[in-house]
Amino acid sequence: MTKTAVKHGLLSQVNGKGAYVLWLSPRCDGSVDIGRLGTLSLRPGVYAYVGSAMGPGGIAARVGHHLRVAARPRWHVDYLRAACRVVSVWYAVTEARVEYRWVEAVAGLAGAEPAMRGFGASDHPGATHLFRFDAVASPAAFSAAAGVTSIEVLELAPVQDAAADAQGPG
Repeated sequence: MTKTAVKHGLLSQVNGKGAYVLWLSPRCDGSVDIGRLGTLSLRPGVYAYVGSAMGPGGIAARVGHHLRVAARPRWHVDYLRAACRVVSVWYAVTEARVEYRWVEAVAGLAGAEPAMRGFGASDHPGATHLFRFDAVASPAAFSAAAGVTSIEVLELAPVQDAAADAQGPG
């Protein structure tokens, strides 16, 4: 069983709604079509996407969906997943709607760069829920900024150099 499958199995044991941050590593440099939103130019580094999971199945269902590459993309992040792999997931089970507070917390972390206006923010005009970083940020710094006493962290894969990742195993 792969490391991702093991971690995905742990995720399926999560019961409840909440918020999450997906950390994504581009497989290569280049552009990716984000549906009607336009084109995103990927740069080296990692991308943090902030989302909420308040619907049926909660965090396990929503993040589980994002761990797979969607055959028919539904959300902006589904388009991005075709060009990136998930390297880490931070989440908290909560009934409170904390997504916007989490977006502000991620935006305030050292090195955060808004990646694409409107990404993941159809209900939050002028904002973005996607940020680029040189490296995955500190969960402790995020927790402090978001006012969260505890977040769960799933490490799925090490971040690799985009050029090496594009070449595949070697």
